[in-house]
Parts: sequence; structure tokens; C-alpha cells
Amino acid sequence: MATVRMIDIAVNFTAVLSRAWSAGVDRIIVTGGSLEESKEALTIAETDARLFCTVGVHPTRCNEFDESGDPEKHFQALLSVAKLGVEKGKKRVRGYTLKTETWNMSSSHKILVTFDEFDKPIGDEGNELTQYLGTLVRMPNHVGVDYDDWRKAKFDIHPEETPEIKSWIFYSMGKKWRTWKASLRYIIYN
Repeated sequence: MATVRMIDIAVNFTAVLSRAWSAGVDRIIVTGGSLEESKEALTIAETDARLFCTVGVHPTRCNEFDESGDPEKHFQALLSVAKLGVEKGKKRVRGYTLKTETWNMSSSHKILVTFDEFDKPIGDEGNELTQYLGTLVRMPNHVGVDYDDWRKAKFDIHPEETPEIKSWIFYSMGKKWRTWKASLRYIIYN
């Protein structure tokens, strides 16, 4: 049987965060798996605007409720930690990306996107492409919500890359379009 080596990153958490920020990570979620860990996660998340946290009890620790002597009181304590996090501004509600700087670029300006061996975009430019595709599918003058199948939408995209990359672009746009369509339906009907 293989031995799994666990590393406690909390020993040098500052160094871990420093490496993450240097590598381009722009936000991190600190996970709380118990009431006490949830309190600690919130305390850690308060130290940096790029840190967020979860509040809850991991399924493997459900006995924590019974062991507390009062499961309802324990739940209310968890709820209080979550509410405290919201009050302190740790709830992040992000709107849709607009990518105005990309849409306002000169038509002669090109962004070179690198794809990995699986034909997936990588790096900052890959992220830019992915976000741009999201804005493209949310524009009603490109694709209306009345399309019942993404493949029926008419686009004039001419990727110079492989058919696999073109397939990824349409796959990605399809996922984003379905999510957007579901969001619109939720807003309209709820």
C-alpha cells in the first residue's frame, strides 16, 4: 500500500499565499470543515481581500452536531459564522464579465492564444479568450435565447488552428450559452 505524505501548509501559510499570488492566482477559498475550522477560515479570509472562506461541517464530521449536545444550537452557531462573514464583506457576488477592453481593441490588434496538448487555451491569453467567448454568447445580437440548440446558431468564426481547437471553442461557447440561457429564464420566470 502506498504511503500518502500530507503537508500542513498552515505552518508557512504566508509563503504559500505569496507563491500563489506570484503565480497569478487571484483568489483563494479557505475551507472550514467544522465549526471551529469555519471560524478560523473566516479569520484567515479577513486578512486579505483575495481570500474567501466556506462555512460548514464536512460530511465525515457530522457527529459534531450530536457531540455538541444541542444540534440546533450547533447549527445556529455555524449560521452565525456565515452571517458574520457576509457582514464583514466576505460574500463575493460577481457579475458577468464585460471584457470592454477586449471589445474596444483595434481590429488590427491580435491576442496570441497558446493551446496545450489537449487543445485547451492556457495562460493569461487563454483566460482572455474564455472570458471573451462568455461575453459573445450573452449578446442578444449574436445569439437569441430562442435557440433551442447551440449548434443551430450561425457564427462566422474562422480559427486558424486545428479542428479540435474549433471544436473546443464551440463546446465552450455552448456551455456558456446554456448557463446564460438558464440565468435569463430564472430571472424572467422567478
